[in-house]
Amino acid sequence: MLSNPKWEMAKDWSSGLISPVDWSIKNVGRSPAFLTQLATIVDVLELPVPEKCPGYPVNKSFAKFIIPPDGIHASTKKVVGVMQLQGIFNGTHCFIFYGRVVYRDGLDREHYTKFCCYWHIENGAWIYEPVGPPDWVDYT
Repeated sequence: MLSNPKWEMAKDWSSGLISPVDWSIKNVGRSPAFLTQLATIVDVLELPVPEKCPGYPVNKSFAKFIIPPDGIHASTKKVVGVMQLQGIFNGTHCFIFYGRVVYRDGLDREHYTKFCCYWHIENGAWIYEPVGPPDWVDYT
């Protein structure tokens, strides 16, 4: 389960990048989760967000990374450049964070979670949308 991705607009844009997204996934189950694939994407897309998810990069599987019950795996995702912000400020584009987690349970059954959230400006105010269109969000 994706846990509260955090993003704040950079105060200093001299590096040409927006502040990164700090994110975490949490095992909400009662047994360990063995993470085998992880894909996270940060992008700027035209609004409205397309109904069909564009897919995920093909990542090589890695050795099972154990996340215990109530355990968390966290990271930071670098994001887009300042030049891509114009569409967001104009209200025609959004800043989107989406991805897929593949893991195995204690009985070695494979599961996945697809997630999507995005930020956009409406009437001059930042709006956080915690869930994207149905094709972008799913789990087993």
